[in-house]
Amino acid sequence: MTSGYYTTTQSETFTISDALHISAKVAADLKRMQRFYGSPHDEDIDAYEKEATALLHDDYLDTVTYGFRRGGNWIVALHYAARQGGVVIDDDSPGKIPVGTPIGADCSFYSFLRYNRRWGELSREQKTSYRNENIGFLRSHGEEPDGAWNYDKAYSAGGRGVLRGIVG
Repeated sequence: MTSGYYTTTQSETFTISDALHISAKVAADLKRMQRFYGSPHDEDIDAYEKEATALLHDDYLDTVTYGFRRGGNWIVALHYAARQGGVVIDDDSPGKIPVGTPIGADCSFYSFLRYNRRWGELSREQKTSYRNENIGFLRSHGEEPDGAWNYDKAYSAGGRGVLRGIVG
């Protein structure tokens, strides 16, 4: 009787093309939000897509949310939570944005981003340099509005991705 041992390895490389694939789906969701609610503007969508591409590619993103808020609450919003290492299996098509949520004059478009722990390990100089070279705009500090997320989609490529949650 012969017995033996074996091992296997699996490796995936997350490329800029993979990050672009995912962030393009986020941008498509934002274009639909623009169509239904009037914001965000095209220039902002381009900036958000560039930001998401860079942060996904370099594994600095934890969560990012785009939507309308009233006071401290999301009224209609899209929330993306980054996942690595095969946690995200599905690669859904973008769409199914909530329609018909009343957005009044007391609502404003807002975006909130959380960096992951890897970002926290960078020095202040590294963060500034990274933002200048890869993102091109600076986010201000703010409070994250409250929202109960209904996770409905996943966008993935190359072993990483985002789970999308909605409110509205």
